[in-house]
Amino acid sequence: MNRIPLDIELGSWDGGHDGTYPKLTVFDIRSPSTPFVITEGWGHGLMGRGYSSREFLESGLLENLNKPNSRWAYQVIKLSFSENKKPEAMFELLLESYRNNPLNISDHLLSCLRF
Repeated sequence: MNRIPLDIELGSWDGGHDGTYPKLTVFDIRSPSTPFVITEGWGHGLMGRGYSSREFLESGLLENLNKPNSRWAYQVIKLSFSENKKPEAMFELLLESYRNNPLNISDHLLSCLRF
């Protein structure tokens, strides 16, 4: 596993093409300079962008993880930022925490994402 799902917002997505949902935030260690990836939409509407740790923090995107289903990620990332952890170390901490806090992702969506 080199991508860890941090948050998913399904909205109105029911498995078809949608330009807005699902909204997915992942940590992708394959791109350590921009490990925070946010995608929006599905099919023809799929759009996404990678963020550096600094961009993710300064843009306020980290605060989007401060909700019940992704608070585990918020806490790990916040602590990692305060301790100036490199992306590789942050990945290991997130992976360890994710194993105890998996997101509720439908089998269909999970098969499409290939984590």
